[in-house]
Amino acid sequence: MIRTAFAATRPVLCKSATTTTTSAATTPTTKVPGSFRLVRERFARQAPKVIFDTLSPTPSHLLDLALLPHLPPDVSRSTYKDAAQLQHPFALPDHRAAGGPLILPQGHHLVYFPLQEPASSLLPDGTDASQAPGGIYTRRMWAGGSLKFADTYADAFRLDGRRVCCVEVFDKERESAHHDPHFYLTVRRRYGLVDPSRGPDADLSTAEALRFGEKGAILVEETRKLVFLNDTIPSSRPKNDAFCYKHSGRNPPMALTFTVKPDRTLLFHFSALSYNAHAIHFDPEYARLVEGYKAPLVHGPLSLVLIMSALRAVCRSDSPYVTLDTKRQKSVVYIKSVDYRNISPLYVDEELTLFLRRLGPRKGDEEHWLFRIEAPGRRVAVRGSAVLDTVSA
Repeated sequence: MIRTAFAATRPVLCKSATTTTTSAATTPTTKVPGSFRLVRERFARQAPKVIFDTLSPTPSHLLDLALLPHLPPDVSRSTYKDAAQLQHPFALPDHRAAGGPLILPQGHHLVYFPLQEPASSLLPDGTDASQAPGGIYTRRMWAGGSLKFADTYADAFRLDGRRVCCVEVFDKERESAHHDPHFYLTVRRRYGLVDPSRGPDADLSTAEALRFGEKGAILVEETRKLVFLNDTIPSSRPKNDAFCYKHSGRNPPMALTFTVKPDRTLLFHFSALSYNAHAIHFDPEYARLVEGYKAPLVHGPLSLVLIMSALRAVCRSDSPYVTLDTKRQKSVVYIKSVDYRNISPLYVDEELTLFLRRLGPRKGDEEHWLFRIEAPGRRVAVRGSAVLDTVSA
């Protein structure tokens, strides 16, 4: 019965970067929407997008290498060192010699499950047409989101070539008030493992299980909050950074803090790894003349990757920051959930500082943490919270 219901919606199956199914989901709206409600209803009717991928260790390894010059040693992820790496320290490690396939680091899924469409189906700015309301809403911003990880994530998401699946749907969003020119869109993604035991229809069966929330199927649940600005209203253009929220300067004790300077090379590498063609991240002229920013912007997902890197460092077994008891229960600490907001832009070649601190005493088996990223002038660009928990080793 579930299969029939799912099949009736004709999902867009994206199996490789060279095969594309044409549907209404990839056709942008070209005229001004008559109302927010009509646009929202169009997104609600849009077929789920299903993206398959293979957990090769290469994208994760390349992301580690891209971040290596920018992160302090205690935050950089340490990988297994095999014989080949003794000769070439940046070589892809042999996971077979590591006692089993390595786990996909939490947050590294952001360079997997890319948009699998030809360039001809993208909007002129290089973004996904299926996520665009169209008409006067031409400029998109990544406003924030959330991540939730199942406690079985580490057992399932292993870098040994196993097949995985992502199902993407759109939420109905609130109508904007009369004084608010923006269009808000929430993208919900569910990630899971394709189970070969489901038989010859394992791909479709897994997609159905993820879409309908079958117990145990969802290993990562993600929301991405996008804002599309009304291009006809001058007030929606970027303002001077001085208007943005600044930190008061009174800091409670921080468990971990470090500074990063994302350069053009890092932004290029992240665009390539995530298959992100948005011109705002690599074209200075486009960022300045079309979008109204002083320079290309750091990707919203890249900011999240930096936050997740810091949180993973906190979770390591030798970390001095976590107070959860892992020895008595023979368990490990993992990131259970993250919520974040992107408040103001981060620019290429500008230093940013990331702060993490534990929020009060732990609650049961969980620890609650706060984080923020500050741009020059103590301008707060990203802030949010995370929950850490333990799971049996």
